[in-house]
Amino acid sequence: MEQHYREKVELLVDKLENSEAIVVGAASGMSAAAGYTHYYVRDENFVKNWGAFEKKYGFHNTFDGFYHHYRSLEEKWGFQAYTMQRIYDEPVGQPYLDLRDMLEGKNFHILTTNQDLQFVKSFPEEKVSQIQGEWRYLQCSHRCLDKLYDATQPVHDMVKAINENLEVPSELVPRCPNCGAPLEPWVRSWTFLEGRRYQAEYHKLNTFLEVNAAKSLLFLELGVGRMTPMFIQEPFWKLTSALPRAYYLSVNPNDAMMPRSLAGKGNIISEDIAKVFADARALMVGAARSGEGVAAGGAASAAGASLTVPESLVPRCPQCGGTMRVRMIGERRFIADKDAARRYRAFVEQWHGRKLAILELGIGWRNQLIKAPLMELVSREDRASYVTVNKGEIYIRDDIRMKSFGLDGDLADILVDLATRVESLAKERSQRA
Repeated sequence: MEQHYREKVELLVDKLENSEAIVVGAASGMSAAAGYTHYYVRDENFVKNWGAFEKKYGFHNTFDGFYHHYRSLEEKWGFQAYTMQRIYDEPVGQPYLDLRDMLEGKNFHILTTNQDLQFVKSFPEEKVSQIQGEWRYLQCSHRCLDKLYDATQPVHDMVKAINENLEVPSELVPRCPNCGAPLEPWVRSWTFLEGRRYQAEYHKLNTFLEVNAAKSLLFLELGVGRMTPMFIQEPFWKLTSALPRAYYLSVNPNDAMMPRSLAGKGNIISEDIAKVFADARALMVGAARSGEGVAAGGAASAAGASLTVPESLVPRCPQCGGTMRVRMIGERRFIADKDAARRYRAFVEQWHGRKLAILELGIGWRNQLIKAPLMELVSREDRASYVTVNKGEIYIRDDIRMKSFGLDGDLADILVDLATRVESLAKERSQRA
């Protein structure tokens, strides 16, 4: 094992063994490490098990399948029921098993945005907070009641009845027993029910944090990407900064990062989660057999030699002399641009009731910081239209579909084509005038 990597693994083991409390925060990278990449990638699993759906509808991963615009509820539930049943049946991935073994007998809680049941298959549900919902439950699409319904039996019945056109019978489409509206999976969406169950998931986490805030507390972040840092990563950063005995550790092959303000209170491991867990578990098992602990082995300084600038060049506030920071969300003292917000509101008010074109460029469906307010604006404004340009990831809400269209392709090529067309139209108008 290469020395630098070994020191990182030893650091993880040391923190797991010696922290008085552990909060695990895991996102999609954890399941990707377990081999479940069909959500985002056209992998062998997808081709084998979803090939018929790909051939009929043209999407190339299961997330695109969930957001595909089907012609009927029967088509939609044909895909959803089939996929939900596969999620129910998928075995627990090895990284989850390794994590379970490493946390055995320890004081821990798990926060996850994953909806694929891997954590509740591996750990007691009271130890897991699923804040983005999960596929075992259904909710009313109109949210008429704060109530969830079991999905497993309806899904089982629908899967057995899927016909050669990949549709389910109309009478099996789940409907709300209260208002008759279609039921939909209780997972993050535009109509996601943030009711009693949702609040209970956060309550489990908050109770754990309140009880353990004064202890040596490890925040272990696993596979959190750059699309949704606000649910796990940014709260972990803030809590690590605020709690005097907290330590932050991120394991992520592509997106491991932490703010400079956590220097000395955190570290990152930019390696495959499955490999790191396998090696860490092996170290823990070996230490247990020999009756010895695992020394950090200098891992506390595993970040290596730092690249520094002269102190005289460190930017400082001309008003108070304090150290200046790069302005970005995630920093504990991030200052919102209130003038920018006012300019946006003034623009919207100025054009209220008039023809308004919303042009959205390169925003995937998971980035709700931009997409959500723009779609909501289109929904409110009767004369607004919505155009989204993105490669391989077009998402338009159902309630604005008739006012919208998407251009799927390379952004640079599409903008060149649009510019050429606009210029041509301008010349035509000029000639007519």
